[in-house]
Amino acid sequence: MFSVVAVEKIDAPEGLDGTWYRYVIDRESSSTIVGSRRGSMRAVKRHAQLFAEDLNLRIANGGKSMWSPRQKKPATSS
Repeated sequence: MFSVVAVEKIDAPEGLDGTWYRYVIDRESSSTIVGSRRGSMRAVKRHAQLFAEDLNLRIANGGKSMWSPRQKKPATSS
């Protein structure tokens, strides 16, 4: 399962302002996702948690995202 393992304050990316955080999502030491987001610590933690939950749902649903379902289109013949 994916889980949030770290959220830490970082400097704003060049040319941007505001408060930024780096988050790390890990899957049992086999996959790691690192992202950054502007906002409060609470908001970034919530974003990372929802992201991890979505990844876990994709795995449980055979790779399909509840946010972006993809369906195969029927083949057309000419």
